[in-house]
Amino acid sequence: MKVASCKLSNGMKVVTVELPWAKSIAVGLWFKAGTAHENDDELGIAHFTEHLLFKGTKKHTGRRIAQVVDELGAYLEAFTEKEMTCYYARVLPEGLSKILSLMAELVIEPAINPKEVKVEQEVVLSEITEVNDTPEELVQELLLEALWDAHPLARPVLGKPETVKSFTAKSVKSFMRRFYTPDNAVVTASGCLEHERFVDELQKAFKSFNGRAMRIKLKPPKPKPNLKAVTRDIGQAYVCVGSHGFSQRERKQFICMVLLDLMLGGNASSRLFQSIREKLGLTYSIGTVSVGMKNAGFLAISFSCANKNVKRAAEELNREINKLLKHGVGEKELERAKRQLSSSMLMSLESVTGLMLQAGRQLIYFDRLIAMDEIISQVNTVTVEDVMAIANELFTRERMAVSIVGPLKEKNAEAIADILTSVS
Repeated sequence: MKVASCKLSNGMKVVTVELPWAKSIAVGLWFKAGTAHENDDELGIAHFTEHLLFKGTKKHTGRRIAQVVDELGAYLEAFTEKEMTCYYARVLPEGLSKILSLMAELVIEPAINPKEVKVEQEVVLSEITEVNDTPEELVQELLLEALWDAHPLARPVLGKPETVKSFTAKSVKSFMRRFYTPDNAVVTASGCLEHERFVDELQKAFKSFNGRAMRIKLKPPKPKPNLKAVTRDIGQAYVCVGSHGFSQRERKQFICMVLLDLMLGGNASSRLFQSIREKLGLTYSIGTVSVGMKNAGFLAISFSCANKNVKRAAEELNREINKLLKHGVGEKELERAKRQLSSSMLMSLESVTGLMLQAGRQLIYFDRLIAMDEIISQVNTVTVEDVMAIANELFTRERMAVSIVGPLKEKNAEAIADILTSVS
């Protein structure tokens, strides 16, 4: 594995990872432009822009773009998150030049047809409705609103129906002028490539890409513990309790949070899975997730169960958290979590697309690549005392919020939230 980096003449950062065993190439075009960069009256426009660019360029219709990708035997997709948008492709070496040209077209020469704006508005409105109709997704979205209130990182990626309906070709072009610029972009690639040749092809494709981005200094959110509950006449209740955590840049604290996540509910041998699902049978689904962004992070525990079991499941979850705080974690338990985390990271090195995505995120979070040996070393130095210090910091009422979707009355939801956040 050979890593190289440089800057194009327009200032765009490039990192390549040459893999001698690979037969294909994964390419990512990243912009530091996500939900957190939107104005209050344009919620969802980062995601909407990502959708709209696939509808056509000045050279190709949306249908022709899809045909070209299929003719190459490749794929070209995108995703939008709170702090970034990524357009990514996987292609065989002989198709590299064409896929790079196509990716450049999307962001340099988008058609942004008013008619297509109207069509895509309906698509995104349907997507918002789908989330609202999917309790396990809605409860996660509500958690950040409960935890961080009106902070930009608490906004839903899809936006709100009223803002999506207001989008025009002009508003999309305005967003792109502010953030779709070479100084606000990075390109990462991994696989069967040579750095010099890849950079030459990239330079040709993006030679007319210019402009400077608007700089936004995003302040980290502060926890504003709250309850967000939505009453729905459905068969189960969906519950999520989260704690204001640590960003990717707070490396030791973040790694401790991830290890805590694994020990609590991140796998089949975890405390919550074994006690609440396997032993007591109170839930079908229970688990944890730790998320680290550039400016913030959180740890969340979620479960779904029959309405009659919600109170007891909440009590058992609370009991497990308080048991953890009182008795701590064991050395063997921590070592098991370390091995699991290290193994998953090492296995990710075997994925061409995974390496490309990892490089892109690191450039956006840290402005540099972090060698896997360095990350593994950071994991291995964590002690039981380190993890418990973070657990005691995370699990305090002042940092915790709750979201609930299901057939619970407001009074009952408040009682469940009180149980879940009663930590000692």
